[in-house]
Amino acid sequence: MQKNSHNDYDEDYFEHGVSKGVSGYMHYRWMPEMTLRMVHHMIQKLGLKPTEKILDFGCAKGFLVHAMRILDIPCFGVDISGYAIKKSPPEVQDFCRQITDVADLASDDNSYKWVIAKDVLEHLTIGEIDSFLESTAKVSKKLFIAVPLGKDDTSGDFVIPSYNLDKTHITIKTFDWWMAKFEAFDWRLDEAKYTFPGMKENWIDVDAHGNGFFILSNPQV
Repeated sequence: MQKNSHNDYDEDYFEHGVSKGVSGYMHYRWMPEMTLRMVHHMIQKLGLKPTEKILDFGCAKGFLVHAMRILDIPCFGVDISGYAIKKSPPEVQDFCRQITDVADLASDDNSYKWVIAKDVLEHLTIGEIDSFLESTAKVSKKLFIAVPLGKDDTSGDFVIPSYNLDKTHITIKTFDWWMAKFEAFDWRLDEAKYTFPGMKENWIDVDAHGNGFFILSNPQV
């Protein structure tokens, strides 16, 4: 399985993805009415507090970081895409940075209460997912993961067909596969569901079992 590189997440990916046939994005932009509502529900559901640092892993243009900080949550972001980081809102450019590899998190000086990975792990190889779970265990107490689900673990097809349009989606697995993967790296599964308030709700009518949402605790801390 070939891994994605920073070159895959360029201007075409974020601004012309549909027309170029590389992603589901077209003119990816800040939409406060959607992002602030989503973050409001995350704060309520996850119990996020202004005294605890959050990391958005795969932050893209930093819109979730921006919304979190508007609502007084000290959120930081990392992403492999230099293009996306440069296009983040001016208010959060000091809080978002580019990384070159998943393992970079292991050397992060910050200690986070939560690491959030929304629509990110499907872009990673299984080896990179393993590295992510190992690295985050060194810097975070909790994980929140949202990931599109596969029909099965072998066909390479998502439950929701639109997710197949993104050429950088390479790990396409079932709900049970993801649960087993998290548990294999000793992350305690606190909650696992197919829906989460304020998040990816537009896909529920397509298939209510097309996405997985996982709340995990690090038993080492």
